[in-house]
Amino acid sequence: MKEIPENFIQYYKAIINATSIDELKHLCHVMILSTRKFMIKNNPKKDDNIYNTNFHNLADWFQELCYTWR
Repeated sequence: MKEIPENFIQYYKAIINATSIDELKHLCHVMILSTRKFMIKNNPKKDDNIYNTNFHNLADWFQELCYTWR
């Protein structure tokens, strides 16, 4: 089975079997919190590389391509 948030199945079953609105609300909040923690923990790190933002070569290539198809 793929990774799932901690106690996700237990919370899911508890939500189905909830007997009151307050219990349902509490279980939903706990499940959302557990899922948030899971997503933060398993979120891939962002690429901090600084890319070359000089697009001069790309612009030159595009201009050359446009001349080819005239």
